Amino acid sequence: MRIVHVIAECSAHEAMGRTVTEIAQRVPGEHFVITTTAHDGQEVFAEVVELGGAVETFPLGRREALDSALARLKPDLVHVHGGALVPLLVTRTAIPWYPNLLTMYAWPVLPSLRRLRAGGVRAAMQQPHRPCHAVKLRGAARMGIGIALDQATAADQFDP
Repeated sequence: MRIVHVIAECSAHEAMGRTVTEIAQRVPGEHFVITTTAHDGQEVFAEVVELGGAVETFPLGRREALDSALARLKPDLVHVHGGALVPLLVTRTAIPWYPNLLTMYAWPVLPSLRRLRAGGVRAAMQQPHRPCHAVKLRGAARMGIGIALDQATAADQFDP
């Protein structure tokens, strides 16, 4: 399986970069990274593609380069890792065309999909935030793939 990790900035010594590095070390497959800048930890990836630009707005302004890298790498799964705005920032890229998975740190208020379906808006208003949240997006569900960084999220998101 070819897994492309998309992350704003990659360093094995920083939380987001360490997360992606550990996934690459523990999940079988050929792993690639697309990022603005990779500082270290590159040896665990088959290839690192550095697109440059501002970390704060990644991937805005680099859509063509990102789309071209994804087309060249031909991933079986695209793993996007970032903050709460990431779903908005990647919608106009090629990422939705591929099976994908989003892991998000500091998910502020939304409950698990199971709880949201059961309780609606009331559940969303009463849910405390979690330090990290994993969301299966289109395609990953068909492949039966799930990566989660806390067990409660994994149980909520990936149970049938």
